[in-house]
Amino acid sequence: MTTKPKAADVAAIDAAILAGSEPKKSKTGVILSIPGARYKTLASLTGELTAAGKHYYEKTTKEAPKNGFDPTQKPTARGAQEVAKMLDGQTVVLRSWDGVKREWRFTRAGRAYYKNSPDRYVVRFHTVEVVVRTNRAIWAEKSVLPSTATDLGEIEVPALWPQARQLEEIKRRAREWLASLDTEEVEPEQAVANLAAGTWRIIVSATGSMKTVLAKADCELELDKQTISVHEGGEVDVEAVLHRPLRQGLPWNFGFRGVCPEALQESEDRCVPLQVGALLKELGMEGQWLDAAFDNIYEELYLGRESNPYMASRSEAGERQV
Repeated sequence: MTTKPKAADVAAIDAAILAGSEPKKSKTGVILSIPGARYKTLASLTGELTAAGKHYYEKTTKEAPKNGFDPTQKPTARGAQEVAKMLDGQTVVLRSWDGVKREWRFTRAGRAYYKNSPDRYVVRFHTVEVVVRTNRAIWAEKSVLPSTATDLGEIEVPALWPQARQLEEIKRRAREWLASLDTEEVEPEQAVANLAAGTWRIIVSATGSMKTVLAKADCELELDKQTISVHEGGEVDVEAVLHRPLRQGLPWNFGFRGVCPEALQESEDRCVPLQVGALLKELGMEGQWLDAAFDNIYEELYLGRESNPYMASRSEAGERQV
């Protein structure tokens, strides 16, 4: 149980903050160097704060160690898993990528680590930029406006949520924000190319030669997301999802010759089984052959390998799977 810090500890911590001292890991936990003295322990190896630590993190508003993790570290990518080190030096698996369901599976440690961690998305609205000339002529051009250029900003959702739930919540908030904006009625006689008659939402209001930005309440939405992974050797991978449509729809047809009709059907992320199954049917082959063929391919490519993208969980020497 954390008690009230002593006056001497408060003075020492305040002096360290003024001197720019930063917490660092040690064999006993997290410590802070004190000017003219040795150090003060801020947290134990299990992440429990001392009285001095409680005062430090409250005063600096920095993130305190959580559940025995160093809050300043980035998870390390290891094959299909993300791992992190505890303050006591042990490595734990945080989450594993399920290549079949195409989503992260969190361990107990991972749920604790990511409990308060958000994923951040930028929504891109399909808009129209409008300028009314001095002769009252209307000029309109299609454009895309990111939410960071508006008071909506980035949308944060819990990292622990499944992606489908994340996207649904992002879409809901974006639509809710659009619905809260003032409206502009475009009369039929005012309609021009790219600007249809009807009700538009005003995202940016302007006069003179400045552009007014309008959008329909049901305009197309896209999203941007960026994830950074740090590997054991210090290499950094940046995984970006850019301009992904927030809608359900059929795959695009680029007019390539020889594309089977099934390639243009909605497959709920099962495009390969759908297309191969159609080919087998055309060749008069049994569906059981498909399962056996893919089992063989899986064993040749992934079985027993650390890079296996279909691996859901694993325990290794020196690691704890919790």
